[in-house]
Amino acid sequence: MQIITDIPKHHYEVFGSLGEFAKYAMANEAPKSSNKKETFDDGVSWQGGTKTLSEACDVARNGYGAIRSDVDNILDKVTERLDMKFSEHYVTEYATSGSSVDMGRFVTGEPECMLEFLPESSATMGRVVKIIIAGTASANISASHIIARGVAVVALLETIHKMGVGVELWWESCIEGNDSKAYSTVVKLHDSNDHLDIDSVMFSMAHPAMLRRLTFSVQEQSATAGEQRATSVGSGYGYPHDMAYTKIQDYDVVVEKLQDGRGDIVKDPFAWVLTTVQGLGLAE
Repeated sequence: MQIITDIPKHHYEVFGSLGEFAKYAMANEAPKSSNKKETFDDGVSWQGGTKTLSEACDVARNGYGAIRSDVDNILDKVTERLDMKFSEHYVTEYATSGSSVDMGRFVTGEPECMLEFLPESSATMGRVVKIIIAGTASANISASHIIARGVAVVALLETIHKMGVGVELWWESCIEGNDSKAYSTVVKLHDSNDHLDIDSVMFSMAHPAMLRRLTFSVQEQSATAGEQRATSVGSGYGYPHDMAYTKIQDYDVVVEKLQDGRGDIVKDPFAWVLTTVQGLGLAE
């Protein structure tokens, strides 16, 4: 974990991966709300169906596949709408085996004289889209809204990935306390150079326990370290604040806190994914 405190009235705790974040959350020796009894709102678990902090950390490590069909429903519509953008052309690669022979290389004794034709996305190669999503949500935000927004973000991520464009994904929970100081928990969820673990991404994007158990646990440990986040930030674990890590790094897509984004992203996720992809210049 990296701690950044040199920015006036702001404290950042930055984790390099979901695994590091979950490990730190699980190390909490005195959990409070992060480990409280499961509660329900409109028949849906406020903590996303996890009964303990330990159970939530297990889901973070093992992945959250419950929303897979919902993501696929959006992705299928987007794929149909943007089918031309997913088409492939072929590039040649020399190897010791393949579908045809390069006679020039063959007669010179070059071992890699065979040609293999490999598909390559027709989208812009080498480009990386940086996305950050606000994980903060007030207590009155239902778990179903958190899940629905997460489904849309995962569908966007997979759409961009399917177009052959790299994705860098970040998550930030930013709160403000009574001292007018802001505190951010920041997690880098995916680097464009790494294999995309979509099950882990689905947990961090859509599971209410990402905030209501794991992030709470991080805050509770910060409190014991002297930052007093969990005890001096007003009601509960602070007031939702606009993301601030965007002042440190630039992002192509910024998904603000749920209070500001329950519109199209929840009501019409297909339209939100489509317009976002179009806004990035990846489709018309």
